[in-house]
Amino acid sequence: MKAAETETIPVDWAEVARTPIYEPVPQDDGSYQLCLREGKVLVKLSKFDHDMMTSTIPRQIINPRSYSGDVSVEIDAIRLAMDQIARWKDTVIQCSFSR
Repeated sequence: MKAAETETIPVDWAEVARTPIYEPVPQDDGSYQLCLREGKVLVKLSKFDHDMMTSTIPRQIINPRSYSGDVSVEIDAIRLAMDQIARWKDTVIQCSFSR
């Protein structure tokens, strides 16, 4: 991503991902343009950059808790791991007392 103005202004993907309303304008060359910083900066995005932004992956990386489906899957995985650890702990304790 690069600022499409004559002067170079640093813009990173996180700033684009944090944009509350992501509505880039398609260009004839296949790229996209997006206004940032209250219209003061025009960013040119490649098709790859645009596809990445529309996938929501960057937004999930910045704020993973905002995607409840992902959070519930993580919580379920943690619960499963805790259950397995508890079972192994009980097995070890039983083996220790068997001696």
